[in-house]
Formats: sequence, C-alpha cells, structure tokens
Amino acid sequence: MQFVLADVPFPVLIWPRPLIVDGEACYAILDRARSRILISHEVSPADRQDKLLHELRHLWTDTYGLPADPESDARSAEEFHRWFRPQFDSQGGANALALLQPEADARPRNGQGASFSEYIRCMCEAPIAPGSIVNGKPTWSDHVNSYIRERSMHCENCGRVCVWFELSTADGHLNNSPVLTPPPRELLGDEKFAWLCEHGETARVCV
Repeated sequence: MQFVLADVPFPVLIWPRPLIVDGEACYAILDRARSRILISHEVSPADRQDKLLHELRHLWTDTYGLPADPESDARSAEEFHRWFRPQFDSQGGANALALLQPEADARPRNGQGASFSEYIRCMCEAPIAPGSIVNGKPTWSDHVNSYIRERSMHCENCGRVCVWFELSTADGHLNNSPVLTPPPRELLGDEKFAWLCEHGETARVCV
C-alpha cells in the first residue's frame, strides 16, 4: 500500500523492530528521508488506520503548511479527506491495511518473525492458522506480471470472511507478497454464505 502526494509515493510498511524517535518509542513514524510511513507491528490491525491517518496528516501539513485559522483548517481537512479516501479505497481499504505483514528483510533474526504465508491476523487480531486458509490455484496476472493465488479465510473469533491475493510461482509456491489489485475484501451476504457452504469443512463451520 502506498500514497502519492505531490508526485512522490510513500509506501506504508509494517515494521517489526522498535520505532524510536528522540529516544522515545513510537507506534508509527513518517520517514521523510526515505519517503515511507512505518507502522509498528505492535499496533493491532484494527488500529492501523488511525496511526496511518495521523502520519499522513503530518505529511499533508509538511507539504502544504499548517492552516492559519479555523476556516483554513476546515478546508484543509476536507481537501485531505478527498485526497486520502480514493487512494485508500482503491487499494483495498481497511482490509488491505490489516493484511499487511512485517517487512521480510527487516524481521527479527531470532526466529520469531512469521511470513505472510505462515499465518495472518484478522482485523479483530485473532491469528488464522495455515490449515484454515483456503488456497486457490495459481493464475497468471497481466497486471502484476506474475502468477497469483487467491486466498481466503473465515475468522472463528469475529465471523469475518476475507479474500485476498498473493504472488506465487507457476507451481503455486507463495512469495509472501500480498497483491493489492484485485484488492483484499470482506465477503458479505450471499457471497459469504456461498463461501461458507463451499469451504465450511476447511473453515470448521457448519452451515
């Protein structure tokens, strides 16, 4: 996931190491020098959007300046929302943000880091075991110029059914990289019921 402001892309990364600024631990930072936003892995998936908005607002005011009065502040907030919302929604919104996993090359070396393919956490923070994830067959995507696999899961804790895609090899080996196009999404209504009917055994749900 990334956000483009003034033609500069700012990727959003989940960071597995402590984020320290001026000797103080932080839950998220705007790394202007490297044009990126880092969110601590300690932040729950459900709270990531608040931290993201906080840092993006810093980015916005750093770029366009602080409002001079209450009316300017209101206009600035409106313009910020019009800039943020389309980019956020087009990349899968809260579901995509919740599915982001810690950067592979920055994970701790003590063996405690887990890859995207090993497990994920639902937005409610419940871990989803590998055996509860339904994996589709590899299909070629012209958009990302790679094979991708559809993955889906049911959360026993909150009842959500979510679908997303990951990069894979032709033989189906997952590359630990979520794909944002098509964006991750939550199934609702008839789509959710149909998924539960088809995959109830894997999801350990009786329909």
